[in-house]
Amino acid sequence: MAINQIKIIFLLFFLYSNAISQTLEYKKITYKSLEGKNQLLTIKFDDVNEKMNLLLGNKDSFSIHGYRDLLENIKVFNNRFIVIQYKTKGGSGIKTGNTVIVCSSKNKLYKSMNIISLNNYEFNNSYSAEVESSDSLIEQGLFKIDLNSITSDKKYKYKLMATQFIEVKSKIDSTKNKKTIDTITLFFDKKNKVFFNNYKTLIGDYIFNEHSKAKQYNGEKFPAIILSNENYLHVRNNWYFEYKKNHLIKME
Repeated sequence: MAINQIKIIFLLFFLYSNAISQTLEYKKITYKSLEGKNQLLTIKFDDVNEKMNLLLGNKDSFSIHGYRDLLENIKVFNNRFIVIQYKTKGGSGIKTGNTVIVCSSKNKLYKSMNIISLNNYEFNNSYSAEVESSDSLIEQGLFKIDLNSITSDKKYKYKLMATQFIEVKSKIDSTKNKKTIDTITLFFDKKNKVFFNNYKTLIGDYIFNEHSKAKQYNGEKFPAIILSNENYLHVRNNWYFEYKKNHLIKME
């Protein structure tokens, strides 16, 4: 085979491999806006910078940070809500993941939900000097939120059904052992375009993220997602995790 032919074959193989790689970096999703209009969302997976870029054509866009990989295939609920479940950076023996629900209205994208939906950990006896066991695993736990469906609702327009799993098995503290499975119902706040199961009133000084000045609130109510292990608030178009009393961390 001539050298020129080998070069051409190599070049074609390189271009083909690169095309496959580029295809895997993007995903296009067809769905409907809240007004029922056909939409096309493009998601670009940026592994290097650990983020996803979401583009509604040239009309609107935003990024989701902390992305490591998809936990499950992206789903579309009720033709209008895009469900993205993805891995995030955990730690030694810890697997974590987030869930984001995206919708659009009048050419604008909205995060209808942004929560930590997976925390799966295993601790071995290197964490504790109190346990002498040939079995290195001394404690394991699972917190998981599964989204089941989004259906129509007369009062709130949409209703989201989810299942919350919590399980703890501990050899060092048996009082921590438990296993619960609960059904959670969330409703749709039509004004803010978010799902919630409660409203939380902010009174007093609140710190948003680290190194920020406290902001004073005088009884304003905001949509909230109240779970067994944590709470999330939707404040001024952003989702926040309630880190501790009067301290909120933005969900990126």
